[in-house]
Amino acid sequence: MTGKLRNSSALCASEQGCVAQRMDGVDFRKLIEVAPNVKDSLLDLSRRRAFKKSVVSKLKKAFPYQNPREAFDAADTNKSNTINIEEVAKLLREMDSTYTDEDIEDVINALDLKKSGDVNFDEFKKVFIADLRTSESI
Repeated sequence: MTGKLRNSSALCASEQGCVAQRMDGVDFRKLIEVAPNVKDSLLDLSRRRAFKKSVVSKLKKAFPYQNPREAFDAADTNKSNTINIEEVAKLLREMDSTYTDEDIEDVINALDLKKSGDVNFDEFKKVFIADLRTSESI
């Protein structure tokens, strides 16, 4: 969907085991056609994940990483208590130099839950720990 290379792993959260499901590309494209909000949601998830990976890479830690305060401080290079588009661009391009200006804007828009133009710690924490259930309340 993004044109970027992706690798991932999975961990079963249950001792009873897990079942992996597979969806053919043609079926996935049909789903996206009839439910464009699914595509938008998946793209936002992908963008947030790429950003998280870039922060964790900067920290030289293993992904996934669960310390949002340390991660935020590493991303907030100008120590303004917010993360701006320039900081996002620097992080992403350190990980993958092919990120375009448009890609960077898409990522900051996925992170900026308040739509203020930058990302504060509360927004960052919700995205970083993937607790978006309460994102409407910020």
